[in-house]
Amino acid sequence: MPRLGRITPVYSPGLNDARRGRRDVLPIPDPRPPIMKILFGVDGSDGSLNAIRQTSAMTSPGHDALVFYYAPPEMNFPSDEEAAARSATSKKLLADAVFAKALECVPDALRGGVQTIVGTREPKTGILLAADESRADVIVLGARGSGPVAAIKLGGVARHVARAANIPVMIVRPRTHGESEPLRILLATDGSDASQQAGASLRHVHWPESAQGFVMTVVEPYLSPAIPDWLLKQARDPETEAMAANWAKEHEANKNQTRVDLAAYAKTLAAPFHAHEPIVAEGHPAEQILKTINEKKIDLLVVGAQGKNAWQRFMIGSTSETLLAQAPCSVLLVRRREKP
Repeated sequence: MPRLGRITPVYSPGLNDARRGRRDVLPIPDPRPPIMKILFGVDGSDGSLNAIRQTSAMTSPGHDALVFYYAPPEMNFPSDEEAAARSATSKKLLADAVFAKALECVPDALRGGVQTIVGTREPKTGILLAADESRADVIVLGARGSGPVAAIKLGGVARHVARAANIPVMIVRPRTHGESEPLRILLATDGSDASQQAGASLRHVHWPESAQGFVMTVVEPYLSPAIPDWLLKQARDPETEAMAANWAKEHEANKNQTRVDLAAYAKTLAAPFHAHEPIVAEGHPAEQILKTINEKKIDLLVVGAQGKNAWQRFMIGSTSETLLAQAPCSVLLVRRREKP
């Protein structure tokens, strides 16, 4: 899962190096992917367990570390001297049971290093605090609901975390095309810094060998969709007709250049994105992305989001907001990181 690269010294200059005159040994880039810390919000529901299973398929032992966060609900006991103790015991037993169930969804090779956090605040606040305190690189949450329609709806906790987090957030929905099918990923880009960082983050994910990646962008249509069809069909004078033909030719040339640029960009991404032709659609971005998700049977949509301060992060943008709410697949929302 995504993080920027790290620098690791091959060795530390010591006495032998000094004797050989080697006093200028410098650290070199470590070719191995960095350790990624993934924070899961778990509650024992089918949605949270499915999120762990799906995400675990994109992790690798030694390269990824998993953290489970769970906030047990308040236990109501009759007020007496032992009420607090009984409540604490009940919460611990409940947390142990939820964590044990979640651990069953993790591959054996990753189970030994799983960290657990028992929260004391409401989940939408506690998850953000836990992510910050544990220095997590990405937050993973399951979309609420278990039915084919309910599973698409975004729960209050997931919506709040996606809006407020300053690190990538993945909202996981059930795969509608079968677990045995290759994982299909769609990166929707508009060329912004946020989109560029979303694409860069994908290089550090441990993708299954069978994964298939697609890159798309959406351009404005040649004619505004606000113009009614009946007006477009009206006869035009020769001069206007010639001008319109030139505009159409220029628009098509721009689309072709966009396709060429997008193909070159795809080659800089992770291996799964190298095999397929880029997709250049026309129209409303959210509508075209949702259409492509259905046509290509996408399992994971990756989009970037702008936002510098807390208020701007909360307003993630109309396109991202629509995709989070309406996409039938999982969504990875990658925040634009400010340069220091």
